[in-house]
Parts: sequence; C-alpha cells; structure tokens
Amino acid sequence: MTGPFSNTIETSLMEALDHPPPFTRQELEGVDTLRLEAFDSWMGLDQLPSLARLRVGELPSNRALAGLPTHLKTVGVFDSTVSSIDLLGDFPRLRRVSLENTNVSSIGGLVRCLELRHLKVLGCPLSREGRAAAEELSARGVKIVLSDEEEWRTTLALRATGLEANYHDGCVRFPGPGYQEHLNRRRFEAPCPRSSCCPACVSTRMPSSLSLPGPCPGVGEVTCHPIRCSDRRQLWLDATLLSL
Repeated sequence: MTGPFSNTIETSLMEALDHPPPFTRQELEGVDTLRLEAFDSWMGLDQLPSLARLRVGELPSNRALAGLPTHLKTVGVFDSTVSSIDLLGDFPRLRRVSLENTNVSSIGGLVRCLELRHLKVLGCPLSREGRAAAEELSARGVKIVLSDEEEWRTTLALRATGLEANYHDGCVRFPGPGYQEHLNRRRFEAPCPRSSCCPACVSTRMPSSLSLPGPCPGVGEVTCHPIRCSDRRQLWLDATLLSL
C-alpha cells in the first residue's frame, strides 16, 4: 500500500507516471524528479527514495524547507516568499540550486555545500554580501548565474520603497501566492530621482490602496500596463523602466 500524498505531490506523480493513483511501490522507487507548481505539504515525499531533483513553487515560509530530504542533488525554488536557504547548507549531495522570484537575500549557507556545481539566482533581492558569497563560490569552480546589474539594482530600489517585489525579465514580480488575483489595472510610480522624497502609490481594486512612502531610491518611474494573471494566481506586471 502506498500513499496518501499531498494534492500537489499526487498531481506531479500523475504527470510523471502518466496515470492516476494508486501507484505501485516499484513505480515510486523509480521517481527521481518532481516539479510542484504550488506547495501544500510534503506528505508522501518520504515514499520517493530515489528523488534527486525537486523544483517547487509558492513555498510559504523558511520552515517549509525543513521537510525536504537532505539527499537531494538539485533544489529549485520559485515564486516563493522564502527568505532564507541556510538549511540547504546541510544537504551534503547538493550540486545544483536555482532561486527565482523569492525573498532570498543571502546565500552564504551554500558555502558549506562542497558538492555544489551550479547556482542560479534570478529576480531575488540578493544583498551585497550575497553577491560576494556568489563570487566566493565562483572562485571555487561553481558555475554562477545572477540577475544582471540593472535588474539587481532595480529590485533593491523597489524593496527600498517598501514594496515586496522583484524585477526580472522585464517584469515586476511579486513572490508568493498571497496577492489578489483579479486586478484590472495597477500603476506603480517609483519616487522621482530629481526629488529628495516624494510619494508613490499602487492603485488597485483592493479595498484600500497601498501607500509607499519613503525617501527616493533613485530609480525613476516604473509604469505598469494592464495585468496578466498566471494559472498559479501569481501577479505579473508588465513594466517599462523610464529612467534609471
């Protein structure tokens, strides 16, 4: 007897094995790769002894990482509010890490992963210390892919206004599932670099608008066109940077 599984793990297994449950023990022992579009729980993950590669979205907290098996060789986290990956430093076989659109600012814990060979961090508010840790890993032979200077500076500038958002691939992206799905239009104006302090606002169909006071981060204006909503309830804003 196998199972039960969380909804997202069961859905991923159905895609991998090409049939609905029940799954045989032999089938589960052969599964080495999973992609979970939206995390709900790790229930049943311990029934996959050969699992080596896991990519998961919408992780709600740092504690959720504690449920991962430490024998994983590849871990990918995307569209998640996770802010720390220090726990991954205790995965002795870890060879590849991918982070995209998260709240992670530090990757220093990965220095402990002696088998690490590939690291990708895109659309995350990586601190200067985090980028320095990436350089240290690169000097050790790890292949590094980071957001370019423009994307990185723009993400930090957005964060400086109080907006929990990242800039990547021409889009302002909000990590995690906790934003209202059906918005007709949103406009974000970053404080003007020619003023020492000016207001910024986000206009939505939410019950109340979001106020973003604070000193000017010097990124110019960001104008967002009508919104596109993904199947995972993830807000994406088409953004045009008018000046940097």
